Amino acid sequence: MVAVGKVWREEEKSLFCAMLCRRVGLLDSKEKENCCRAGVSVRRRKGGCEQVSVWKKILKEWIFPLGAEVLVIIFLLKVVFMLVMVPSGSMLPTIQKKSVLFCTYVHNVENVERGQILVFESDELGKTLIKRLVGLPGETVTIREDGSVVVDGQPLEEPYVVYPEGGAEMEFEIPEGYYLFLGDNRAGSEDARYWEEPFIPAENIKARARFTLWPFSNFGGLQ
Repeated sequence: MVAVGKVWREEEKSLFCAMLCRRVGLLDSKEKENCCRAGVSVRRRKGGCEQVSVWKKILKEWIFPLGAEVLVIIFLLKVVFMLVMVPSGSMLPTIQKKSVLFCTYVHNVENVERGQILVFESDELGKTLIKRLVGLPGETVTIREDGSVVVDGQPLEEPYVVYPEGGAEMEFEIPEGYYLFLGDNRAGSEDARYWEEPFIPAENIKARARFTLWPFSNFGGLQ
């Protein structure tokens, strides 16, 4: 007498293994091996065994590369560069209103130079601003009645100022570790001339504006 289930015909064995392959998520390694030994064609396995290889391919060719690219972009945005949108016309005509600028982070403030366009934080206003650096630590900056600027007794050439503004003469003695900023559009810029605290500390300087991304009509480097 033969026990039930001890003898299988080949077609029954193949059918059973095909069913196991479709449920590969429930199989252990030994059962998977037996499944493959059953002679069932891989191309016929539309579930289980074939599905695992598809997901591995997706992970390898799409998920992992995409994740790596996202991490690189986050790193660049945190350490290398930032994008800034200028909401006002305080830097006209150099920077148009609503322009988008490409800026690089400043990691050593001692390397900044007069005339550069910098991004900084104003503790007084609670805003991130972008202006031109006019005065360095330890300098005396005088704004004359006609709007011209003098630094330590030497007139400052400012070809970027197209809209000057006259008024009462002002003098700023910049403390060590602080900087003085003015907008190019002197007639329409709220800058150090109007702040209660006109000087920006070194640690508040974040980045330097390099070139305009938008609008395309102004695309190019900033001077």
